[in-house]
Amino acid sequence: SGDTLVAYTDGAIEARDSMGKFLGVAGIQKLLAMSGPAPNGGWPATILKTVEQHRQGPPADDTLVVEI
Repeated sequence: SGDTLVAYTDGAIEARDSMGKFLGVAGIQKLLAMSGPAPNGGWPATILKTVEQHRQGPPADDTLVVEI
C-alpha cells in the first residue's frame, strides 16, 4: 500500500538539451527525489513536463510514461 511503480520508455531519458546532454536516468531519479507528482496527471505529467523542458527541438523518439 502506498507504493508507486513508474515506467518510462527511452525517449524520456534520451531527451537531449541544447548541449547534447541526455536527461538520463539520473535526471529522472533527481526529479522523483526532489518533487511530488503533479496534482492532475501524477508522475507521468510531471516527468513529461520535465522531458519537454529539457529537450531542445522536436522529439527524436516516442516517450511514454506509465504510473501504477
